[in-house]
Amino acid sequence: MLSPLLDEVAGAVTNPSKDVAAVLKGAGSAVHLGRNWPGRAIYVLFAPGSKTPTMVLKVDLFERHKKRLRAEYRNLTLVSSRPSLHESVPAPVALVTSGSKLILAQTGMAGKPLTTVLRRRLRHGTRATAGDFGHFTTWLRQFHAASIPAPPEPLDQDLANDRLARMLPGEGKQWASLLQRAQGSGREYSGLLIPRLWCHGDLGPSNCLMSDRGLSVIDWEGGPTTSNPLADLTLFLNYYSRVMPLSVVRNAQPEKAFEHAFTEDTWLARTIWSTFVAELKAHGLPTEAAHYLMLTTLADMAAGTAGTAHSNLPGFRQAYQRRLGAYARYLIQRRLL
Repeated sequence: MLSPLLDEVAGAVTNPSKDVAAVLKGAGSAVHLGRNWPGRAIYVLFAPGSKTPTMVLKVDLFERHKKRLRAEYRNLTLVSSRPSLHESVPAPVALVTSGSKLILAQTGMAGKPLTTVLRRRLRHGTRATAGDFGHFTTWLRQFHAASIPAPPEPLDQDLANDRLARMLPGEGKQWASLLQRAQGSGREYSGLLIPRLWCHGDLGPSNCLMSDRGLSVIDWEGGPTTSNPLADLTLFLNYYSRVMPLSVVRNAQPEKAFEHAFTEDTWLARTIWSTFVAELKAHGLPTEAAHYLMLTTLADMAAGTAGTAHSNLPGFRQAYQRRLGAYARYLIQRRLL
């Protein structure tokens, strides 16, 4: 299976590096990672003697998924061309049609997925997690600095509050006091300029590779899009809390992990909150608006308007509607808005 794919890619590559040329000739080793869905296969190829992947092949059979590979090829061409990102994102090698297959070849990246790092870590606490978040936010700021920004978008209080009212789950009566306070916050922050920057769209720990060089980011099928950067941040912080092997969340529903990390008085919640507030400062947004901006970001994600890669999936939107409800109850109980 692999040799014909390599022959097809080799025919499309000009001036390959030494290691790429070696794996295209079948030297070294390969790992078949299986498939994300029917018709998809992923191969990771290593040059002889190398522990770092030299190249990754993604193969799709069905047209509805091939468009994702075409998008990733375009996206990688764009982001890898930025000097500040060149070492932390894959570079496209080739996009080749072979019979009914579409093959995307891209350079491999050093490091282990952050999900693996978390599961193997012996001790979890503020220092280790703050270190992870530091690597992540350093990369995120480089990503934003390299982006092609759109003009910032003034906060539309009517639109934000209407979306919040529509997305809060259950009976509207239970949210009356919250919505009233949100309207007050909306008036206070109406016209606040929300940045519009590049967003990855699926920035979970499984797509973040940790190595001695820092953090690298893979899986660019859904981005970059230009959107509110708080969505990428919130997505990452939520996914991070779900994959931590803490006893309190190990066998819990995702909503319990969210509550532990966002609404309870825990070291993880405090670390997540300080990271969120620090990113508001980095974007020039007022920290006193933090609870309102978290609430409206969750509402955007529940509505599918946040520019995330899976916003078209009903299950994704419903999950964030439940998290929006959990965060809203927390604000009501603590009188924080």
